[in-house]
Amino acid sequence: MGGFEPMAVDRALSAWAFTIAVFTVAWLIHLLFSSAAWIHPELLGSSAYVWLYPGQESFAQMLRKVFDWKGFDPNVNRVRPLNDVFEVIDAIARPYITHLVGPQAALNVSTVATIVAAPSLLFAWLKRAMRSWELALTLTMIFIASTGFLSLTVAYLHPAKKVNLVLLCAALLFAQRDRDGSPGRNFLWLQICLICSTFADELGLASAPISLASYLKRISESARYTIFQPTPFDRLFGKHDLDHSPAYQAFDFMTRLLSPYQLNPTDANPLRDLLVELIDFERLQHVTTVKLYVCATNARTGKIRVFQPQEICADVLLASSCLPALFRAVEIGGEAYWDGGYMGNPAMFPLLYGCQASDIVLVEINPIRIDEVPTTARAIMDRVNDISFNATMMREMRTIAFVTQLLDQHRLIGKTRYRRIDFHMIEAEQQMGRFGVSSKFNLDWGFLTQLFDLGRKTADSWLERNYDRLGHESTVDMQKLFF
Repeated sequence: MGGFEPMAVDRALSAWAFTIAVFTVAWLIHLLFSSAAWIHPELLGSSAYVWLYPGQESFAQMLRKVFDWKGFDPNVNRVRPLNDVFEVIDAIARPYITHLVGPQAALNVSTVATIVAAPSLLFAWLKRAMRSWELALTLTMIFIASTGFLSLTVAYLHPAKKVNLVLLCAALLFAQRDRDGSPGRNFLWLQICLICSTFADELGLASAPISLASYLKRISESARYTIFQPTPFDRLFGKHDLDHSPAYQAFDFMTRLLSPYQLNPTDANPLRDLLVELIDFERLQHVTTVKLYVCATNARTGKIRVFQPQEICADVLLASSCLPALFRAVEIGGEAYWDGGYMGNPAMFPLLYGCQASDIVLVEINPIRIDEVPTTARAIMDRVNDISFNATMMREMRTIAFVTQLLDQHRLIGKTRYRRIDFHMIEAEQQMGRFGVSSKFNLDWGFLTQLFDLGRKTADSWLERNYDRLGHESTVDMQKLFF
């Protein structure tokens, strides 16, 4: 058994069996009473929003919305009271910490407790297991310097992950102490750690969460054997464009001669099946706390169609990304739709009139500004598309900037529905500008992970710089950017 005592193995198995049993019973109880709300701090904010900004609902409907956990969180199997307790503690302690050390968003009780307790418990376990404090200290220092541990200090991270890490380190220590025969109720504490870690984060028994990484992986796997692949020359020099790919060049030429109705008479679109498989649209349509709007352009009238959260389905997502030179128009309710970017990229008015948030964050994908003038036919066409896509957004933003200026100058007086909106933009123009138009057809896994990592790194960097300014001021100069 590699040095493990049979008694210790039996105890470990008993601990896991007991934990799984408690885990299952709790989940079944929650499943039977899933219509009732769990006490969660975020419910306070959700309730306030319902009462302060009522729609057309009656009092009974509003009351039901306040106490409807399904309406608050689509993951009805989430039970994490330990996370909730630390969220309350962090919220209570935040003003006192700010008074002592200033506005440090990442500094809270759960973070401080984690960076002290987790390495201490890990060191104690390693020292017992390896019988060498020098080696244990070295491994603990490597652990502290790791990206995984340092990421726990990110300001917007829920306490659940931090609590789980501390409980894991504690469980390892108690398991080692029980194996060594140390005095104390180590086996009981091991069981408590395992059970508590279960209720620190989502149960996740009913359905696994869908992440962007899994979506990108499936996209890459579905395109593994397509003709759109980087050439050995591109891979050798680290290029992600397909400019040297004969297949891409042939396809680009064909799209200039034939329409999608001729190239794809059966309207085959593998993305539709993938979306249906990965996204539970029925659950998505019943989410009320976070509103998702999707825009598409009516191919006949040229008007924008904003699909409401309860209308979101696979066809709506396909319509919102339907480039007419590559895909046939998507039929919804007897109307044909193209990419929504032609009339709104994105449309701002649903966020202004349908939401009460005072901050809007734009995530820029296609650069507004570029360093070099495009010279190839394809690059020129792509830049024209970028400009036309951004044109409606630029006009809308100019209007919003003008109204904001009037509000700041107190020139809009009396009863008005206008309110001040702070705008923010997360962008990586310099990095994204290096990718040519043909890179949009590159579904190589290495390239997709590079884009994924770039997005995470850019968002983390932006939050570190601007988190304290949210809710107080805009972080972009709208006059400089849109005028």
